[in-house]
Amino acid sequence: MLETSQRGVEILRILALSIRSDEDFGLTESGSTPMGALRTRATPADVSSAIRDYRPPHANLSGYTPIRLRQALNKIAHADPTRSGFYADNDTHDLILTGLLQGSLWIAVISLIDLCRVIKSIPDVRIR
Repeated sequence: MLETSQRGVEILRILALSIRSDEDFGLTESGSTPMGALRTRATPADVSSAIRDYRPPHANLSGYTPIRLRQALNKIAHADPTRSGFYADNDTHDLILTGLLQGSLWIAVISLIDLCRVIKSIPDVRIR
């Protein structure tokens, strides 16, 4: 199970970086569908609490703002693998990611289900 999970994280990072690259060159649009929530300034205690105590839905988190595709992909690419977690049940699979941006701790809660739905809806673009 651990090996499968580690491979899943590798695939998710590869996917995030490739879609971001396509977006950088105008080959895709990021869209406006929220797929999670972001807290841009957090304390170490906030991080520990988020990983330990998170319960969905992410839209109800106090002090967080909605996160869309581009920002979700950035957070996946830059997450601290030693300070992350997840919540999963029959209806939900949310990642709880943390990291640093210019010295400030951040917390992102990203719905894998919504992320996959948005990525799947991106039309294929023919590359010249």
